Amino acid sequence: MICRASVGEKAPALGTRLDLNSGLSGECFRVGRALRCDDTEMDPRVDLEICRRLGVRSILAAPVRYERDTVGLLMVFATDAFNFDEGDVAVVEAWHTR
Repeated sequence: MICRASVGEKAPALGTRLDLNSGLSGECFRVGRALRCDDTEMDPRVDLEICRRLGVRSILAAPVRYERDTVGLLMVFATDAFNFDEGDVAVVEAWHTR
């Protein structure tokens, strides 16, 4: 999967390739539901080196679905650990099921 839209200084650059066989983004894509990483320093699903380079400490990921297929991912990054809560997960879950 390739990054086709990017907003903000902590987001990956356009054209960045995501490995759907590993990491938080890969797990989100495979399981087809929203996931969050509360602290990139403690979560083995993330690439710690990349998160440190970008200054990312928490991540919220949700699948973008078309009919029954996952066709993309929405990834939200924050500079603070524990930035997202269950309310944030509910918002992205409601958004991606429309």
